[in-house]
Amino acid sequence: MNHAHTGSPPPWYYRPEVVIVALVIFWPVGVLLTVKTPAWPKLTKFAIGVGGTLGALIVLALITPKVAEVKAEITKAADKYADEAKARDKAHEARLKAEDAKNQADVAKIEVEMAKDDAKYKAQNAKLDAKIAEDEAEAKKAEAEAAKGEQISALELDMAYHANGIAADARFKKKRIRVNGTIDTISTDILNHPYVTLRTDEYQSNVECCFSDEHKGELSQKAKGSAITIGGTCEGQNMMSIVLLGDCSVE
Repeated sequence: MNHAHTGSPPPWYYRPEVVIVALVIFWPVGVLLTVKTPAWPKLTKFAIGVGGTLGALIVLALITPKVAEVKAEITKAADKYADEAKARDKAHEARLKAEDAKNQADVAKIEVEMAKDDAKYKAQNAKLDAKIAEDEAEAKKAEAEAAKGEQISALELDMAYHANGIAADARFKKKRIRVNGTIDTISTDILNHPYVTLRTDEYQSNVECCFSDEHKGELSQKAKGSAITIGGTCEGQNMMSIVLLGDCSVE
């Protein structure tokens, strides 16, 4: 539309100052507005268009190296950042590996300490078990000795009964005792059960030890006048003042 013939003012974007600004800021739009604006004659438009184009080319020629330089700087900065990122990643990975190695070393150290403690604990337990076994063995030995009864000589046993028969019964009767002395007689009674008498002085044998038949073979190897220790249950003193032991065995 020809605004000069209608009398209405041209749009604001056809105004000369707007066109000039457009040529400076954005050359293609400025050239387009130069061609379209009715404010300038054709020769002016041609001159402005040519001048604007040359100016744009000059500006483009001037800024192109800068753009390339800026692009190079951006690329350089990006590469530097990438390298730094890689370096940080490597450093982080190295730290993680170092921490993992330290943790593994700590775990190994703890395992060694635990193994030491376990070995110490086992050694202590073994020592305690050995002590318990030793104590049990001693206790069994003591029980065995106690089961065998008090050890006394034939003479001492005879003298205890002659001194006080009641006190001797309280001490020995119905209990297992071990009597040592010298064999005076090895024989059998009227039921053919073996027995042994022990001398209590030069002329008397006041301790008699009765055996079951299974001991005949063992007693057959003994001789009068030999020393012997016999274990048996004291049955007290009979009417002939002889101390009797039953269920006897040779110790």
